Amino acid sequence: MSKFVAASGQLTNNPAEDRFIQRTLEQLRSEIKLQLNPAEDATIILSELLDGHPIWIEDTRGLYDAVFPTNRKVIEITQEILGQEWQKVKNEAIKGDLREEEQPSKVTRFFRAMYKPFLPLAQLVKDFGEQELEALANWIGRK
Repeated sequence: MSKFVAASGQLTNNPAEDRFIQRTLEQLRSEIKLQLNPAEDATIILSELLDGHPIWIEDTRGLYDAVFPTNRKVIEITQEILGQEWQKVKNEAIKGDLREEEQPSKVTRFFRAMYKPFLPLAQLVKDFGEQELEALANWIGRK
């Protein structure tokens, strides 16, 4: 990201130099976007900022107005994303694996429990809840 921001501030009125800078900006923009998570709001905003970021300036006198405000926004969003990622790393270091595991349905857990005849009652209560076990016991008692 730092290379992208730095390169965007180096546009000149020299076509040969600007073509090289434009290619560099396009390459960096693509590399950055490939590393973003499209499911997170901040990265969506950053992707849109990068898409709208000017890579060609007709007159370098307009460089400040065209590029630098966008660069400031890009930097702010990037810092926010990095802060969120750092918080995730710290939480994982403290709490372990933070991925949410897919939970099986209660019916699936019940049938698994049926095939484990020595499963302690406390585990059944933990898995299903007291009211659900009571309702299930009543249902089984009627059959």
